[in-house]
Amino acid sequence: TATPLGTDITDPNFIEGKKAYEAGNYDEVIALMNAVIESNPNLAPPYRYRGTAYWYLGDCVSGLEDHEKALSINPDYAESWAGRGLTHSCLGNFEQELEDFQKALSLDPSLAFVHHNLGVHYYDIGDYERSLEEYSLSVAIDPNRAGAWSGRSEALAGLGRYKECISSATRALEINPEEWIAYGDRAYCKTSMELHATAIEDYKKYISNNESDAIGWYNLGIAQRKSGNSQDAIFSNTKALELEPSYHEAYINRGYAFFTLGKFTEALNDYDAALQFGDIPLAYTNRGETYLEMGKFNEAIADNEKALSLYPINAKAYCVLSRAYFEVGRYQDSLNAALSSNQIAPDCGGQKLVETQARAYYALGNYEQALFHINEALNYGSYALGYYYRGIINEAAANKTEAIHDLEQFLAFVTDKNEWKDEIADATVRLARLKQ
Repeated sequence: TATPLGTDITDPNFIEGKKAYEAGNYDEVIALMNAVIESNPNLAPPYRYRGTAYWYLGDCVSGLEDHEKALSINPDYAESWAGRGLTHSCLGNFEQELEDFQKALSLDPSLAFVHHNLGVHYYDIGDYERSLEEYSLSVAIDPNRAGAWSGRSEALAGLGRYKECISSATRALEINPEEWIAYGDRAYCKTSMELHATAIEDYKKYISNNESDAIGWYNLGIAQRKSGNSQDAIFSNTKALELEPSYHEAYINRGYAFFTLGKFTEALNDYDAALQFGDIPLAYTNRGETYLEMGKFNEAIADNEKALSLYPINAKAYCVLSRAYFEVGRYQDSLNAALSSNQIAPDCGGQKLVETQARAYYALGNYEQALFHINEALNYGSYALGYYYRGIINEAAANKTEAIHDLEQFLAFVTDKNEWKDEIADATVRLARLKQ
């Protein structure tokens, strides 16, 4: 590590200015370094400290001028090359920012904060591998640099390395429990690993210091919805929308929370609101699913066909279409949609989609495939209607004994006689006929 420039400067204002810099009192830094420069304008370090103080205070033009003055005095001043890079970043000159950082490291590779800022640079342009490399170098040089550990967790998240992301964010918080962004980083990776309960705790800690962050509220809402807390998810997404009314993702997430609570009208309103901002495949898919649950099958078909025209690799849209096609009697179309769904994301539709396939094959008279699929549906877990459908399929396939057993199982499973009145009545008639 190179000896920092300025260690031989004995001016009391410079010494106090450095202390103010380390304490983050940047207005004081500027005042003290002004005094140093006035008495001795040929020293590079005062310009460097004042330039960086200007950057912290958002005056990047003055900061750039000071760093360029420092470099005119000492062209090998690594910290000022790095400081100039920060001011160029602030001014949107990203190519020059990168050149300045690289120049600084060519003079002093041990500058942890430069590796840190390179990590930020590469992360911002989507190069997560190089971002991770720079953040890792930063913490190797300075293991107590909490911000670099937090940035490292973001790069790991971008690479899908969620377990390592959690570890890196945890390390940041061990160093500095007020590294608030690390709570958000860790929560995101926990959500990605389906660790929703602890993700919610982290998001709440992050939001406690970032109440005006719409994305934070939205992410909290996702974790809450996925953990089954739909009412809490509605609250969090509403907060996100209060902060950012054009946040269409929050409309979609809140709409799905309403959907899970059976509040279909509210869900439709949110999906409609999201679609005001453009053709959004997920909004069409979810609105179509809502229409399906409301028995509006043609609307469900129209929305999901639109979703697929925008994004053809959409397993959920095919799932919804399969069920909607079945309900309007388009049985072969239903089977084709289910096949497409399974090719993209096997098991996307779960038990309900497999049941739909069974019923479509039954309607087309293919009882062998119908039995295969209804057995697959029952493999997910026993449920009343599964036995009812298998019973009527077995009857059609002339499997009398099996049909009687399944229909009796169905009636035994029924706990609410008002829930499936038509199926109960049909099963009773079939059993009487089968037992003659």
